[in-house]
Amino acid sequence: MSQSFAVFDDILPACDLCHSKKIRCNRQRNCSNCVDVGVECQRLRRGRTPRKRSFSRFAASVAYSYYHDHR
Repeated sequence: MSQSFAVFDDILPACDLCHSKKIRCNRQRNCSNCVDVGVECQRLRRGRTPRKRSFSRFAASVAYSYYHDHR
């Protein structure tokens, strides 16, 4: 049985040039767009940082668990 899904750990992210120009990157070590333009193909962007939980949502979850634990 062959797998038809991509393993995202093995795929490089789009390079900075392709990401900034919003063009398709072929995700090679030196992508074809960077080679055509004659620039160094770099991937310096960081991934998204996780959002912080808001205090009101945190307080609501604590109140909910306290209410259900002390019934």
